[in-house]
Parts: sequence; C-alpha cells; structure tokens
Amino acid sequence: FLIGYTYLMSKFYPSVPGSTSRYAASRISEPRYSTPIQSSTPIQKSFITTPAKSSVRENLKTIETDKFVVTFSLTGGYIKNVYIKRYKDVLIFNHIGFIPQSADEQFSLSLPENNTVVLESKDHQVKKIWEFDGYHIRLTLSLPYTGQVMDLFDISQPKNISDKRYQEIAYKIDPMASFSRIALRKIKTNKIIKSAVTIGARDRYFCIVFFNGHYTVLINRQNKIVSMRTNVPAQKSLWNFYLGPQLQKELTKYKLADLIYYGFFHVIGVLILKILYGLNYITHNWGWSIILLSIIIYFSLFPFTAKSMKSIKRMQIIQPKIKILQTKYKDNPHKLQKEQMLLFKKYKVNP
Repeated sequence: FLIGYTYLMSKFYPSVPGSTSRYAASRISEPRYSTPIQSSTPIQKSFITTPAKSSVRENLKTIETDKFVVTFSLTGGYIKNVYIKRYKDVLIFNHIGFIPQSADEQFSLSLPENNTVVLESKDHQVKKIWEFDGYHIRLTLSLPYTGQVMDLFDISQPKNISDKRYQEIAYKIDPMASFSRIALRKIKTNKIIKSAVTIGARDRYFCIVFFNGHYTVLINRQNKIVSMRTNVPAQKSLWNFYLGPQLQKELTKYKLADLIYYGFFHVIGVLILKILYGLNYITHNWGWSIILLSIIIYFSLFPFTAKSMKSIKRMQIIQPKIKILQTKYKDNPHKLQKEQMLLFKKYKVNP
C-alpha cells in the first residue's frame, strides 16, 4: 500500500528537491493570450551550424511570475533558466528562444504590461515579447530579416543517473496521432524532425512542449547538452509553449495530456488514474481516494489470490502422500511420475 501511495502521489504532486536560492525579482500578474499558428520554412545552411551561446560576459536579470522565477540573459536576449516555485527546482530546459545571430548583442528589458516581458536589442532590430499565463508562455518574435534560426531550448542531462531513463524527445506529425518518442540517451548524432505540429521534451517530472505550429527541428547533441534548433519562419512570428509539471489537469488545457507516459504498464496506469480521479471527485480527499483504490484493487485480484492459496493448501495436504510415493517408487521414476499425476488429479492440484 505504501509503495503504491508513494508512486501515485509522485505522479500527481511531483515534489522533487531543488535549489533554494533567493531571487531579486519583479512581481508580474496574468494577461489574456491567444494561440497563433507558426508556418514552416525550408532548412537553411545556418540550421546545421551551432555557434557558441556568447563570447562575452552575460548580463542576467530575474523576473518572477506566479509560477516561475525566470532568469533572462540580456546578452543574446533569451531565457537562461527557469526556477519553478511550487516544486523548488531549476528545470533542465535552458536557453529558451536563443538566436545564434544575436548571441553577442545586448538587450534591454522592460515590463510594459502585466505579466509581459519585452527584450529589445540596443539597435531596436530584434524584439522579443514574452507573455506568461500560468504554465503557458507565448513568445512574439520580431527580426530585421528572414533566414535566421532559433534554439527552442537546450536540455542538460541530470546528475542522477536513474533520472536519465525518463528523458525523451516527444513530437507529433499528425495532430490526431499519439506522440512519437525518442529516448535522449539514444541520440548520438544529429537528427532532423520535419513538419511536426507539436514538439518538446520531458524528464521525470517536468516538460516543455511547443504546440500549434509547424516545426522542422534539428536535434543536436554536444557532449551532455542536447539542443532543439529550428528555422524562424518570418520576420515576425509567434510561438506557444507549455513549460511545467506533467500534470494531467494542466496538460489537458492544451490537448497535451497524452504526453504523460508510464512505460510498459501505460494502459494499466491510465486506467488506475481514471479510477483514482473518479474516487477523488466523490471523496474530495486524495488520502481516502488512494485507500479506496487499494481496496478495489485488492478485491479485483482476490479471485486469483484465493485460487492460488487453495492450490497451495491442497499441495500441503498431499505432501505426505507424495513423500510415500517417492519412497515406494524411488527406483522407478516413470511409475513415480504417473502416480503423482494421478494424485494431483484426484485432489485437483495444478503442480
């Protein structure tokens, strides 16, 4: 029961240890948002190259939202890293919205509206508007010319070796299909995914997913860092993505609930979770819901358990008779086997 309780609670409330650093930040509230669609473009030469993030010292600025503390790099104008407040952890998804061509440019940061962060280059050629609405983030990007590329995000491998098996790239070519998945540990060389309508990555507890678009993405590994690079389709483009915990109630809002995957026992896991949600709807208490679920599982498996226990009990009853047969027919194995089978049949025992 305790093992089941721990497993299920880790799925619903992924409490993971993390950083407890303090952040000097500005408070932002929530705005309205829309969900635009991004168009696809052919692969450019710069798509394959991977310049360094920056050759100059970074200037960092932290901004706090209701869900995150976001560290922006004003050198290059992108999200350096994200601290998720509820779970007190720094996410492994870094360098969100990094454009190689702007790696050394200095950006200014302003907060023109509630829950909106604007990064603008000193020459006013590049502008990035970040809008935060809970775990949903929208990026409005303005560039001086076409043909540029952008890193959607980087993934850094965790120090905990056991967590590596949960890391994977997930994407959809057909919006009606299930997610295709690539284990991060199996990516050894560059891989291109074309015409994905949804693409992202997940680890044990959290995920980042770009949706409502058409993405041609280069997956590039350099040592322990995997980057996701795509073409910017136009001078002005819109990008929507989810960044946060793998909670069904949150992912369902953006039709991303099937990103959650429980491995080999996925079908059984989904069934158990549906029953658990139903019980919680009735009891309004996760503790009682888990206790009731344990009782339901116990009685569902009871017929099989009872049959096995009866078989064991019958075997114990006939054990003295088997020993007598073994002594009587110790020099005749064929006869011994025949008599044992008759004994098993008589007492309805399945050996």
